[in-house]
Amino acid sequence: STLFLAHHASIAASESQRLAGRPSAAPPRRTPPLLPAARRSSLPCRNPSCAGRTTASRLARQIPFCFARDPSPHSRFCCLLYATQNGWKLPIFFEELGQPYDYALVDFATNTQCSPAFLAINPNGRIPAIIDREMNVTVAESGAILEYLCDELGPTHLLPSKSTHLETHLLYKQWLYWQVSAQGPMLGQSMYTCTSRASRSRRASAMTSPRNASTRKDSVRQRCLQMIDDQLRAAGGPFMFGGEVSVVDVACFAYAASAFWAGVDVSG
Repeated sequence: STLFLAHHASIAASESQRLAGRPSAAPPRRTPPLLPAARRSSLPCRNPSCAGRTTASRLARQIPFCFARDPSPHSRFCCLLYATQNGWKLPIFFEELGQPYDYALVDFATNTQCSPAFLAINPNGRIPAIIDREMNVTVAESGAILEYLCDELGPTHLLPSKSTHLETHLLYKQWLYWQVSAQGPMLGQSMYTCTSRASRSRRASAMTSPRNASTRKDSVRQRCLQMIDDQLRAAGGPFMFGGEVSVVDVACFAYAASAFWAGVDVSG
């Protein structure tokens, strides 16, 4: 929903402001905003205006990774994820459709992504992945997962049917593939550089330094965000293709909302 996206945008904004005043060289390691098993999911709101309130999802249920394949009366799907930009895509997708879902954390702190159980699902050892218990299949890579879910649960407004809306269907897919091949990788690389090696002052410099802006990576990073900005303007917003959210919004949102971590100033 729009409120769901706006909430996470406010979290990203408040997090950026908070980190701007920190003296440490790298952002602190944060507990993923996903809470204990056997409970409905509840996300602590870090926006100061929320005054300690939480946003709770009645659709989500967290389970241990070791039980991810077990049949569940709650949902046929179990998302394998972590609190990263790619990991946010699947919860946003299910929330937009109002579909219940299970999720299990692939804990980077314990290298669960390198475990034999996870590598059997995605040999690349990357999240997200999903288990469709009803069909007894697994899917890895966020673009493939979103396309699979649209096929299984659709056609929906997120990805219209190609049999009745071929041009729109192809347009959405074109942008979805662009996100996983351009926006995600380029901003992801910049986030890694800014958060793991750059100090706060270097992050600030990365936003304004002409020398950095002249590098190919920074140029592509800026171009990716500019493409989104241009598309939003052309469509009239508030979403990528006008008044209705699409699978492209689901895919692009988390990276665009985290531009600060990539050293990009989008305040103007």
